[in-house]
Amino acid sequence: MLAGGLLLAVGGTLWASLFISLVYGSGENCAPAVRAFRLLVWAIPAMFPYLLGGHVLYAVGKQRQVTQAMLAVGVLNVTLNLVVIPRWSDLGASAVALFSEWLLWDLL
Repeated sequence: MLAGGLLLAVGGTLWASLFISLVYGSGENCAPAVRAFRLLVWAIPAMFPYLLGGHVLYAVGKQRQVTQAMLAVGVLNVTLNLVVIPRWSDLGASAVALFSEWLLWDLL
């Protein structure tokens, strides 16, 4: 699952301009979206394993651990966004989201 996520992330990084232009049209206004997409797409490799880990924990009766991890990451995400968004805007929010996804994978 991690390997598949890595392939999606590499493909998303390489073809970010194409994907953004297909969805939103081409133009100079799309450049910030391409940068943010190239950063956010690297959350995909973490999503597959953390979803699997979360489901395994549910299956073995450790739902509380999943809830605690998600709560901790959620609080940290909101706190970091309050700090980085005023300074780095969409790229700051993208970096925090990316960090949060990988942290959740680590916790689960």
